[in-house]
Amino acid sequence: MKITLKSILAPVLIAATVFSASAQKIGYLNASMILADMSEVKAADSQLEAFSKQMRNKDSVQVVAFQTKYQDLAKQKDAGSIAPIELEKRSKDLETERTQIEQFEQDMAKQVQDRRKDLYTPVIDKVNKAITEISKEQGYAYVIDATSGILLYADEKNDISALVRTKLGLPAATTAAAGMSADKKK
Repeated sequence: MKITLKSILAPVLIAATVFSASAQKIGYLNASMILADMSEVKAADSQLEAFSKQMRNKDSVQVVAFQTKYQDLAKQKDAGSIAPIELEKRSKDLETERTQIEQFEQDMAKQVQDRRKDLYTPVIDKVNKAITEISKEQGYAYVIDATSGILLYADEKNDISALVRTKLGLPAATTAAAGMSADKKK
């Protein structure tokens, strides 16, 4: 029987994992279900849908007007009732208008994304605050979202980020870069 470093370390690592897991209280929840039941989320959904619809309506008006101008120009060209210089000028104007519509659509997508963030951030912050408070009250070291597997809370005394950064020769994290620790202190 050949003894390898792997065969010696495997049982030690398994035992260490079981020991460390049993020493920490880990909880879980279904954040999606909680959010789905919140009136704030339903209100945000409704506001976001109304805003999106308003933006889509503005876009539709522009697109229909552009299509009408394009079709009229194509008919004039096919009928030979437009001078080549006028055709070139109006084609350039239509190209400019198409570019403006594309820019509007990009801006519209950003505005919808910004509105989504503005509407949902306070709700997410409220949920995260509740998770943190319950976790501390109940003595949970970790809380995991059962639907996504994302770590929602971690007891700061178990955060080894600074040790790993030092080991890797990286500078200490700034408050903004620390992310979870900074967010959870709110």
